[in-house]
Amino acid sequence: MALTKTTGFSSPLGSVLVVQTASTATADNDVTGGSNLTLNVMEVDNATSATVYVKLYDNAAPTVGTTVPKFIFPVSAGSTRTLNALGGSSNSGSGGFLFSTAISLATATEGGTAGTGSPTGGDVKVVLITT
Repeated sequence: MALTKTTGFSSPLGSVLVVQTASTATADNDVTGGSNLTLNVMEVDNATSATVYVKLYDNAAPTVGTTVPKFIFPVSAGSTRTLNALGGSSNSGSGGFLFSTAISLATATEGGTAGTGSPTGGDVKVVLITT
């Protein structure tokens, strides 16, 4: 897994950019390094041969398979999907989705809380933009 975080840049989409180039069912804990963050945009590029489920947790150290994700985002095999939360309804009052504790992520081959299988046959790239 190759996780990078860039902070302090100025963009209408946010100020923290997180890129995970090979997301698996092993959680990337507290990827933004902070609390009370708003997820504005998420893009997932699934280069595997099966549908994957990106799980986002409002938890600094979730246990994949046990901890209930805040969101589960399915992405079909060989496709790219983008979630733009800025223009739609939100739970933060100003667009985006509020994560009060932390943002952690994992990608599994099964949906639901219990899914723990890691993707194979290609990489799953996850990009998050937060404020």
